Amino acid sequence: MNLNDPEQFTSKKLSALLAAGDPSKRCQLRVLDDGTAYLSTDKIGNAGLEGVALYLPTWLADSGYVGPAVAEDRQHVAWVLKVLKAHWPRKGNGPSVFADGW
Repeated sequence: MNLNDPEQFTSKKLSALLAAGDPSKRCQLRVLDDGTAYLSTDKIGNAGLEGVALYLPTWLADSGYVGPAVAEDRQHVAWVLKVLKAHWPRKGNGPSVFADGW
């Protein structure tokens, strides 16, 4: 999902991204400097932020933030989309932005 592409920066694409997440693992939604949004499971929190423009809080395993069932939750998907839209496009070239909208 690329946030620079209006055809990809949609609730449908975000829902697909969240559905692909493994609910049994910790993960974090991150956006690279080029606008690519992805779920990170190996680097979470404030680790490995080189090239990361913004990142959301780490979602704990079995917390209900990712997975096929969660992707069906329109309210959850709309909330995550709202947080992303509030922080993208990135303003300036400073350090990674922690997008805490929870």
